[in-house]
Amino acid sequence: MERRTIFPGYVLIGGIVVVLLIAMGFLSGSFFDGGPGQPVVVKPEKKDAPARILVYVAGAVNSPGVYEMSDGGRVFEAVKAAGGTIPYADAASIDMAGALEDGMRIYVPLDITARESAGRTLININTANREELSVLPGIGPVTADKIIDWRDQHGSFTTREDIMKVPSIGEGKYRKIENQITL
Repeated sequence: MERRTIFPGYVLIGGIVVVLLIAMGFLSGSFFDGGPGQPVVVKPEKKDAPARILVYVAGAVNSPGVYEMSDGGRVFEAVKAAGGTIPYADAASIDMAGALEDGMRIYVPLDITARESAGRTLININTANREELSVLPGIGPVTADKIIDWRDQHGSFTTREDIMKVPSIGEGKYRKIENQITL
């Protein structure tokens, strides 16, 4: 009797098939998730409530203070939370549609012109001549000429604070004249 040996190619092919089956089991995850046919449960991400931020509202509002607001809120919502503006508030000078940011300070200034113009003559910085501008505290003839030159080159001032764009008029000088000027 002749002894027959198993064809070495069959052993090699059988080994490759076994290795491939094991590899497919690992790649499909069946060895990790409880075996074949077991569902893998994916939990949906929990939706958090909208983030809350803190903003400080001050100035010409009824109830200045720190307010907790929704992230993505707008400035007008924070002003409303502070009780709205008081008479003579200059709400037009701030961006009411601006987006709120955590730690933001919102300052609503008073409209000094409207409040004080009843008994005082104010200097219109868009139309005043050299002599009229020179009566303002800290504004002499040279600075008055700079104001007029700036106005001639750039056009009318759109806010009273724009006068600080004129060379030699800084915040300190502006604070001295802000209650005496108008547009």
